[in-house]
Amino acid sequence: MIVTQCSRVVTDDLLQTVYVQYQQRNLAVCVSLFVKSIEDSPRSGGSEDPQEGCHCVVVLPVESQKRLVQILRFLPAFPAELLACLSQVCNTARVSASLATMLIRTIHLRSPLSGWLSSSQDVPVKDVDYLSFFFTTLKGFSSEMLQALQDTDEDGLLPSSSLWPLSVFATNLEQFLHHWDIVEEVCHCLDTLGSRAQCFDVIQNAIIKNLCGLVVVPDCVCAAILRCVPRLLDVNFLPSDTLLHFLSDFCLRMLNLLLQLEQSARKRDAVWEACFAALSKVPRLLRLLLQSFCTCDLCEKELHVLAQILSLLLQHTQLRNHMMANASLLQHIIQDLTHYYGGETREQWLTDLLYCYSVTLSGHRANIGMRDIY
Repeated sequence: MIVTQCSRVVTDDLLQTVYVQYQQRNLAVCVSLFVKSIEDSPRSGGSEDPQEGCHCVVVLPVESQKRLVQILRFLPAFPAELLACLSQVCNTARVSASLATMLIRTIHLRSPLSGWLSSSQDVPVKDVDYLSFFFTTLKGFSSEMLQALQDTDEDGLLPSSSLWPLSVFATNLEQFLHHWDIVEEVCHCLDTLGSRAQCFDVIQNAIIKNLCGLVVVPDCVCAAILRCVPRLLDVNFLPSDTLLHFLSDFCLRMLNLLLQLEQSARKRDAVWEACFAALSKVPRLLRLLLQSFCTCDLCEKELHVLAQILSLLLQHTQLRNHMMANASLLQHIIQDLTHYYGGETREQWLTDLLYCYSVTLSGHRANIGMRDIY
C-alpha cells in the first residue's frame, strides 16, 4: 500500500498498526531499545546522540540490521535526530552498501519531494530534513571529522603544491568503494526530484558552506561532489563562480590521484568517471581548469604531472571537442612546456604530450573539413 498509494491519508492507520505490532513483538533487547528511542525521539528535544544510535545499529547481526530497516518503512515520522543517525549508518563500511541503499530509498519514498501525498502539514519527512539527510550522506563525513582532518599528518595525506592547492586524504579502498555506491544511490534519488533547480541551489549552497573552506578533503568526498553536481545540474541554473573554482580544485586533485592509482581498477574507473562527468557537463569548468595551469610557477616534477594530465584529457575521445573548444589556451600551455623543455634532450613525457596534441589537432581539422564538404 505504501508503494502503490504513496499517500499518508490512505496508509496512516496501517503504519501506526504495524508500528505498534513491532513494538509488541519479542525482539532482541538492542532492537527494542532502538525502536523505543525512535518512538521517544520527537519528545527528546534533540538530546539523542547520532553516534550512539549509529553504534547500536552497526554492532547488530546482518539479519537484525535488515529488520531495523524494514521497521523504518512503517514509522509515522522521521525526526531530524533520527535522520542524522541514519546518515551515519549509511556512511559506515560496517553496514553493507545494499542495506544502506535500501535505507536511503526508504527515506526517499516517504518524502513529499518524491511524490508522497499527505492531507496535513504533519509529513513523515520534512523537505529541509530530507535535503539535509541526503547532503550529509553525500558528504560521507561529519563536520567534526572533516575539521579534525585539517590538522592531520597521517600517512594517507597527499599534500598540496603549486599546481594543486588542495590536500587530499586517501581513504582505504573499502571505504572509498562503499561511499561510491552510496553516492550513486543518492544521485539517483535526487535526480528524480521535480524541482531540479531548487534542489541544485540547496546542494550548491551546502557545498560552499560546508566544504569550500577546507584545505584537506577525503578523496571519496571529492569524487562524490564531482559525480553529484553534473547529475543535478539544471540547464536553467548555472553554478556559481565559487563552486566552479572549488570543482576545478577537486578535479585537478583527482586527476593527479588518478595517475598514482595502480592497485584498484574499480577505484580508477570511479575517479575518472567523476572527473569526466564534471569536465564534460559543467559549463566553463574545463576552461577554468586549463586556466589554472600556470607553468611559470611549477617545478620540473609538477610540469611532468601537468603534461601527464593534459595527455590523459587529450586521449579521451569524448573530451577532445571540449579540449579543442579551448584550443588557443591549450596551445599556449603546450608552447610554454616546449619552451622549458624543448632542447635536444627532450623529456619523454613532453614527447608523449606533443604526440597526443598532434593527433587531436589533426582529427579536429579533419572533422572541420568534412563539415565544410557537407
